[in-house]
Amino acid sequence: MILGTAVLAVCVSVIAFQSWLIVKNGKEQPSNSSSAKRVERVAKTLSRTFTEVSFRTLPAPVQRAFAGVARRERKLRNINEYTVWFESRGVRPLVAPAVGRFHTPRREDLFVHTYPGGKPQMWIYNEDSKWIPVLPLFPHPRLAAYVLQLSDRRQPGWVTKETARRNVRNRA
Repeated sequence: MILGTAVLAVCVSVIAFQSWLIVKNGKEQPSNSSSAKRVERVAKTLSRTFTEVSFRTLPAPVQRAFAGVARRERKLRNINEYTVWFESRGVRPLVAPAVGRFHTPRREDLFVHTYPGGKPQMWIYNEDSKWIPVLPLFPHPRLAAYVLQLSDRRQPGWVTKETARRNVRNRA
């Protein structure tokens, strides 16, 4: 059992590193290549093997390699609340978010997709379990004093309305 787990861990590491290099270098392998087929086959096997809890313990590049998106969170300043979002990158805009089988979105979670030459696309997961498109300054569903804003690094965050006004003035 321990040997099997070690072999699986080595396979995951090698494939994740190969996938990370492909993404980092901007080179995609042809879909008919044996390497791409091997990565896809192992990814399918791993998707049946990992649970959501064990998957969240993997580094972000490994998560992106197998799920296509990464889950992020950041604490809001001065209150015990968090901004939680799923991050996706691609070569073109998305029609709708797809968080993959390893993540379960919760109410108020955000999804941010970026692609070259375009503005980030954003959605929020609502109480009806649907992704709704949103724009900066969208009001927080529960916290009346907070609105949605993107940082210079294209990360979403809930900030007070006054902070949002100040940030807009400073960027102008």
